[in-house]
Amino acid sequence: MGNRKSFLLYANSSHQFERLCNKSLWPLTICSCNYIVDIPSKVPTSYSLIATGIPAQWDLTDFELDVKKQYPSIVKVERMLVRGGTPIAKVRIDFSSNEDVQKILKHKRLLLDDENTSFPVQQYYPPFKILRCYNCQQYNDHVAANCPRKDTPICFRCGQNHPYNPNCSNKICCANCKEEHLAGNPSCRVKIAERNKGKSNLITSNGYKSYPTKAAFTAWTTTTNLMFTSDCQPSTTAMAPTSLENSNSSSSIEISKKLDLILNKIDYLTGEHDNLKTNFINVNQQLRSCQETINLLKIFLSEQICPLIVEVGEGIM
Repeated sequence: MGNRKSFLLYANSSHQFERLCNKSLWPLTICSCNYIVDIPSKVPTSYSLIATGIPAQWDLTDFELDVKKQYPSIVKVERMLVRGGTPIAKVRIDFSSNEDVQKILKHKRLLLDDENTSFPVQQYYPPFKILRCYNCQQYNDHVAANCPRKDTPICFRCGQNHPYNPNCSNKICCANCKEEHLAGNPSCRVKIAERNKGKSNLITSNGYKSYPTKAAFTAWTTTTNLMFTSDCQPSTTAMAPTSLENSNSSSSIEISKKLDLILNKIDYLTGEHDNLKTNFINVNQQLRSCQETINLLKIFLSEQICPLIVEVGEGIM
């Protein structure tokens, strides 16, 4: 790396990675030479998981101290954020031991120090990045340097065939979905479909498939013939479970996002309620203080000022 005296080491297993990161296992010298070991600042994604149901208003410093009592291999606890930097009820937890991560995922719960409070957990997946060719605007196929259509570029602004021009004055039109936005816009339905497809493939590749379930036959089922036909007779058409799996996975992801937004909104409203309650208490205390001041002023007027006025009046008379 840069010179002959530096080496970048790769681990081919979690056990090997953990041993390489343990400085106490390294020898004092290598070939009678001193050396320095730089440990990676980030852990692999397989050493991370997501804990859900952690209220957004909680102090993660205290939470990290408590959870480390149960899991000393925790390296870092970080709050998850949605677009705009708004915190949600999820935290990412990084470990130095992959074995601890697998145990927690197996039990599906993260325990706190009292062993009575626990939180659901799920596997952490890094944000899925969509690749877009800046020459033809196609998603997840190639980069501009390898674009097979280098001679026929497509404008990112108007979607027409002409060379790159940042000052293009044509009507804005997406090259992929033909709607009125620039290519690569987050709201592009083609981009959203590619993102959902990538997430579904990522989940499937890690062994988390979601299969469509078949409705059980009951006395109220009105599609008896269809059900027996699909179960008992051979089918002449090829099944395509992949599209159904991707659809179900996409639906689950969308539902999860909506639930996160709902939880975030609830946390926000709870915080606003607490703020209003605090403000109400402060206003009430101020009103009481004003009332006490008014009462003292009345006493002063009746006991001091009024008798003085009477005496002055009698003296004048």
